Amino acid sequence: MTGGCKLTQSQLDALVAITSTRSPRMQQALAAVMVDGQTHQQAADAAQIPRPNVTRQVQRMRRLLELCGKAAGCD
Repeated sequence: MTGGCKLTQSQLDALVAITSTRSPRMQQALAAVMVDGQTHQQAADAAQIPRPNVTRQVQRMRRLLELCGKAAGCD
């Protein structure tokens, strides 16, 4: 479940908890990209945060998903 795969809100909530992502604006942007399928720019604009910050956090989340899959034997 990496790349452009969409998540459910529950899956994203779990990732946010694991990573301690506290910023409500970043959480909003992550949901926009990873749940709703918006572009990084659309999400950044809506959350009023810089696009590079959104891109970095989305990349971190996708890497975490990849590693969790490997840890669970789902690679």
